[in-house]
Amino acid sequence: MTRPIIILFYFTMAVLSGAVGDGLNNVGIQTWGHVLEGLEIALIFWGVYLLDEDKVLKWYEVLVMFITYICLRFAFFDYAYNLAAENELTYLSDRNFWGQLWLNVLKAPPHGIVWARLVFLVVGVSLPMRYLRD
Repeated sequence: MTRPIIILFYFTMAVLSGAVGDGLNNVGIQTWGHVLEGLEIALIFWGVYLLDEDKVLKWYEVLVMFITYICLRFAFFDYAYNLAAENELTYLSDRNFWGQLWLNVLKAPPHGIVWARLVFLVVGVSLPMRYLRD
């Protein structure tokens, strides 16, 4: 049972370090922003190797780790970025793909976006709990 928790913690730290790094870069704290973005990349690449106890990952385990990372990124990234960039917590920019998708294409209200993030969080947590057990 500890392996899924470690995977969730590890990928959550990767998402948060990348989000805070992007936010710091946008407010002019370039050095720490780049350090945290580099940490995110290192965590992602080393993560699959370090989290593989048998040193022989099956293809579906890599796929589950990838989907878990994407789900956790969707659930947490914008909130951590907004805190680091000193924006409102629920701020969405219309200058990036996700902001344009939510605001212009889907015309989602703020509570709809929160529900979508909650769904991605549940999926991101449940996948390693179900498929990457000890």
